[in-house]
Amino acid sequence: MYMLETGKNFSSYTDVKNFIHQYENNTYTKFWKRDAKLISSNYTKRPIKIELQYSYLKYSCIYGGQPFRPKGKKIRDTKTFKKEDLCPAFISFFSDIKGNSLQIRKFNDKHNHERTKESFSFLPQQRQLSNDAKETAKYLLSLRADRKLVRQNLTQITGKNVILKDLFNLQRTTVKGNSLKKCIDFINEKNADATILKDDNDNFKGLFVQTPAMKDGSCQSEIVAICLLVTEDKENFEWFLNTFKSKNSSWINTKCIMTDKDLSERDVIRRLFPDANLIICIFHVMKIFCREITCEKMGITSIKRKKCLEILQQLVYSRTDKEFKNLCNILKDTGYTKVYAYFEKNWLHIKDEWSLNEEYLRGSFLNTTNNRLESINSKLKQVIRKNSSLEDFIESLFVIIHSLEIERDYKAVYQFQKRSVTTYEPASDE
Repeated sequence: MYMLETGKNFSSYTDVKNFIHQYENNTYTKFWKRDAKLISSNYTKRPIKIELQYSYLKYSCIYGGQPFRPKGKKIRDTKTFKKEDLCPAFISFFSDIKGNSLQIRKFNDKHNHERTKESFSFLPQQRQLSNDAKETAKYLLSLRADRKLVRQNLTQITGKNVILKDLFNLQRTTVKGNSLKKCIDFINEKNADATILKDDNDNFKGLFVQTPAMKDGSCQSEIVAICLLVTEDKENFEWFLNTFKSKNSSWINTKCIMTDKDLSERDVIRRLFPDANLIICIFHVMKIFCREITCEKMGITSIKRKKCLEILQQLVYSRTDKEFKNLCNILKDTGYTKVYAYFEKNWLHIKDEWSLNEEYLRGSFLNTTNNRLESINSKLKQVIRKNSSLEDFIESLFVIIHSLEIERDYKAVYQFQKRSVTTYEPASDE
C-alpha cells in the first residue's frame, strides 16, 4: 500500500503527508520538502482543488536534495545530515490535468547510505515528543527530577529513543527572563514587601524582600529578611540595613549579630546597630587561620605551623582574659615573628568578637557558629539552579521560604499538641 508507483493519485495534501509518513516508517528513511508550488501562487493558471494546496511537490531524502550552505559568520562548528555525495532519492508530485488529485510523476528510491531501524529511531524527527509528553517532561523537570529517570519514563511511555540533550533543550524552553517588574509582581502576589535600590541612571542595585511571616517569630530559626545586592559595597550594604530598620521597629532589640570576618563592611553594622554584640563565626575563624597561616606565607615548617594553629585554637576557646593573655605570650615566645605580627594586626584588637569569653557569649544564646544559616544556604542550593535567571531565582527562593515556614510552624504547633511522657513515678528520685 505504501510503495512508490508512478501515477499513484492522492485526493488531498493530507493524504500525501500520511503516505510519506508511512513510507518513511516502512523504509527507515526521512524526507524533507525540497521544492513546492502553492496553488495560490501566480504560477498556477488552471483551477485546482483547494484540498491539494500545491500544484507541485518534491520531497528529497534528508541526506540529499541540495548541498549544505552554512549561514552566519561560520564561526561555530556546524554539522549537517547532507552527505558530500548527496543522496539521490526523491519523490515528485504534480496535480493531474483536471486538478482533482496530486500524482506521483517521478521518483528515485535508491539511497546511497545505510538504512537501519536503530539509526532511523535516533533521527530528531523520530525522537520528537507529543505535546502531552512534552508537558509531562516539563512538569517532572520543574520538580528537579533526575533527567536519566525522566528519559527512562518517557521512553517507556512513548517508545521513542529520547536522549538527555532533548530533555536539556526542553528544559531551556521553560527558562524565564530577568524582568524586574515580573519579579516584583510575583513578590506582591505572595503578600510580601519588596523595596528596590537603583542608581541615578535607573540601574538595578538591590532588592529587599520581607514576608509577613518573617516578622512573626516562634522561638525557631527564622529568616527575618532577604536582600539581593549587585555589589556588596558600603553604600549598598548600608541601604540594606537602613531598609531593614525602617520596616522593623523592633530592630533596637537586636542583641547579637554574627558575621564572617571576610565581610568588608562590618563597621557599618557597628555604626547602625551600636547596642548589638558583633561576633564572628568560630568555624570561619579557624578556617581563616588555616588559610592564612601557611608555610609559604609565614616562612615556617609544617611542624611549626601545626604548633601555631594549636595555640590559635586554644586562644579561640579561652574563657578568661588571664588565659587569653598567657596564650598570647606563648604564641609570641615561639619566635615565629610573621605569625605573631599577623595575629597582632588582624585579631588581637577584636578578641571579644572571636574568643569565647563572657563578652562573646552575651546575647548569642550560646551559638558560636552560623551553622543554622549554612543549613538554610544548603537548602537554597538544592532548589535554586546555578546561573538562574532573576525570575527563576525569585520563584525558587519563595519555594524555600514557604517550605521553611511550614516546617517552623509545624514545630511550634507540635509543642502544644503533645507533651513529654515520663515512665517514672512523680515521687521517685528519677
